Amino acid sequence: RSSADFEDWISNPYLTKAQRDFLVKLEIDVVQDMFKPNIRGYQTTNQRLKAYNSEMLYQFKLERWMDYGPTIAAAFGSRNEREIYHLRTIFGEMIKRAQKSHAVSNRNASPVKFSHQGHQHYSS
Repeated sequence: RSSADFEDWISNPYLTKAQRDFLVKLEIDVVQDMFKPNIRGYQTTNQRLKAYNSEMLYQFKLERWMDYGPTIAAAFGSRNEREIYHLRTIFGEMIKRAQKSHAVSNRNASPVKFSHQGHQHYSS
């Protein structure tokens, strides 16, 4: 979406929930996604300068790592190099914290029982 949409989403107290939800293009929960099957985590690509519609933008991509490899979850771009640097840094910190949270959660989890072809197995 656009900066104007974000500003409206973040600061307009008169938006209904439906209007606010409409302004969200993609919702990513890096913590909860770690518990979904086939998702191994996220990473950001390096920041670089790229031409988009005859203008140069600083950009990076957010990759979702699946069991079968990476997929692009989102791409971010800006004319302002510092702005995109800070956004990439924030994503990097969220990803690190999500991985730590997931590791602690897995370490403290009680064994989970599941069955496969009539046999019971325990996983911790």
